[in-house]
Amino acid sequence: MSTWILIPGAGVWLALLLLILHRYLRKAPTLGFSRATVSKPAANLKTTRTSSSSSEPLRLDAQPLIDQTPAAAPKRWWSKDSRISRTAEELELAITEAVKAAPGCEDFVGVIIQGITPKSRLDVNWELRGTKFGHADRKIAREALTPIVERMQREFRLPDGPT
Repeated sequence: MSTWILIPGAGVWLALLLLILHRYLRKAPTLGFSRATVSKPAANLKTTRTSSSSSEPLRLDAQPLIDQTPAAAPKRWWSKDSRISRTAEELELAITEAVKAAPGCEDFVGVIIQGITPKSRLDVNWELRGTKFGHADRKIAREALTPIVERMQREFRLPDGPT
């Protein structure tokens, strides 16, 4: 009885060796560093060093002198809507304060915001329902109010669901 013995060529052996190496290197950490330790910043920086321009030590763990605003909520990767969710009362207060800051509108009282059903999911879901001018000049207050509302409609949205 004769049996056939297949002797693969050098290319097949090389491909098999590369496949084995690839699987091994994918599981093993590289040079003793894992991806988690390489990408993490140092957790505790309590060291001090002296600055070349000053005689006092420079602390690396010191608080910044400028207060930074907290970061916005993380953006969902599936949503193209980058607007921040605010309640109607918060929007009314923000618009009122912005209009009162305009010259000649110090006597402005406030606005009323109403939620609407948008035609598409990226459309504005609120509108200006009413304006309380108070003793402010209506023409000046309306000229100050229009760009403020347009800007805030691009930046903010009402939350979904009942309010």
